[in-house]
Amino acid sequence: MMTRLNLSRFRGDTFPIKCTLKDSEGNPIDITGASIVFGYKDSAGNVVQIPGDILDAVNGVFHIVPTDVSVADIGTFPFDIQMVTQEGYKITLVNGTLRLSPDIVP
Repeated sequence: MMTRLNLSRFRGDTFPIKCTLKDSEGNPIDITGASIVFGYKDSAGNVVQIPGDILDAVNGVFHIVPTDVSVADIGTFPFDIQMVTQEGYKITLVNGTLRLSPDIVP
């Protein structure tokens, strides 16, 4: 169920990353009672975590609105998106790299 994804963003951008979970047949996966978190490691090795918002649990829709990363380091960092089910099971849904580029307008 895990997907590999590489993201490129400009430092300071806060537009949401929207995801819909589907099974192998394309049917939505019910994520009622689950929690979602986006995490990445910064250049010092610290894990930065951003909680996700479930928009439509029955249809598996959630989004992550990155915090203002205007103070974040420029570079490429590993990240993943993890779900904790209502039963307490941890599932990594997405992993990859997050590339933060410098922006011109703060």
